Amino acid sequence: MASATGSAHGLRKAGAALAAENGATERQLMAIFGWTTMKEASRYTRAARQKVLAASGMKLLSREGGRPEREDGRNSNS
Repeated sequence: MASATGSAHGLRKAGAALAAENGATERQLMAIFGWTTMKEASRYTRAARQKVLAASGMKLLSREGGRPEREDGRNSNS
């Protein structure tokens, strides 16, 4: 069974990650979680940016290469 401290820490981590993924700035994270330095806040904003980059990069692994679709729903190079 997790300790009360461990559970609270996990909830803070999950909250910080969610806030960063939803666009919270480092200063906002600092205000929300009471951090006095940017170190902790930047960890979460960096991770959130990495997720966005990875998701957009994954599109490039398809046969279509992430090319935009035409209005008729087909790939522009089809």
